Parts: sequence; C-alpha cells; structure tokens
Amino acid sequence: MTRNDDSNPSYDDRAALANSYRDAVFVSFHIASTGTLHTARVYSYQFPDAVPGAGSSNAGAPSGVPRPVRPASLVPWEEAQRPYTDASRHLADALQADLALRFPGSPGASSAAAVRGLRSVEAPAIAVEISNVSVSDPNQLIEMAAPVSIAIVHSIVASRTAAGSTAAPGSN
Repeated sequence: MTRNDDSNPSYDDRAALANSYRDAVFVSFHIASTGTLHTARVYSYQFPDAVPGAGSSNAGAPSGVPRPVRPASLVPWEEAQRPYTDASRHLADALQADLALRFPGSPGASSAAAVRGLRSVEAPAIAVEISNVSVSDPNQLIEMAAPVSIAIVHSIVASRTAAGSTAAPGSN
C-alpha cells in the first residue's frame, strides 16, 4: 500500500516505497472517468523507445521467466522498470484475460503504454483501470472489488508459479 488516506504521494514517492520491498508486485488502481461501464483494462509499461513486438532488454531470457534478478548496481530512476517489462507484460496479460471473463466488454488483451506511475518501479508493475466513475450508483463500482481482487490474486500466483517452474533447480 502506498497510501491509506486521501493523500496524494508523487509517483516517485510511490515507486520509492514499492522499491523498498523485496520481491514486490506493484498494482496501481484507477477508476476512469471514461470507458464502457463495468469493464476493466490492464496496462504494463512501455518505454517510448520500445518497438512493438521486438521484446525488451530481457529478449534473451527464456519465455515464462517473468522475474529477473535485481541489478547489483544503481539503476537510473527513469529506467527502473526496463528489466521488468516482460514480467509486467506477462502479469498484465494474465490478469486481463481473467478480467475479460469476469467483466463482459473488457478487452481480451492488456495494453502497453507509458503509464508514468509504473516507470520507476523496480518490480513487476501493472495499472488496473476500472470504468467508469459516472455510474449512477457508486455501489456498482464497489461490487467490482471482489472479482477484481480475486483475478489479481489468481494472476499473481499464476505468474509466480510460471517463474518458479522454469527456474533452474535450487535457484528459488
């Protein structure tokens, strides 16, 4: 949790807090002011210089290995997410597929975008956007909480299981 009240910490403050935890997964929630009611969309970070379909700096890593080893040296703040782009995309894809089943009208595939809140996080990081704040009854959004939470848990467990199943024996 990066906040427990209506305060508004900066993106850098949120990333610093997330980066202080070992083996973290960062999930940012947003309630959109646009979009189809009762739908959910998941985003992973895409660097502006990334070429779609070309892979990330982890391109040589075996597929299904979503969690790279943390770099030993200091990483530039604006590059912190780069080693985790594959892990983030894998988690976003798994979550979006689950949410599409739970919320008809939600896209079947996640999106990659330059979401500033994810860029400086040194761990798998995704943004979940729930639509739409313009519902007539706020309880409609609250009713989405349990299915969204369950989908997130399932996706994190699945991505960590996939990472563990492809790791070398004794490396966990």
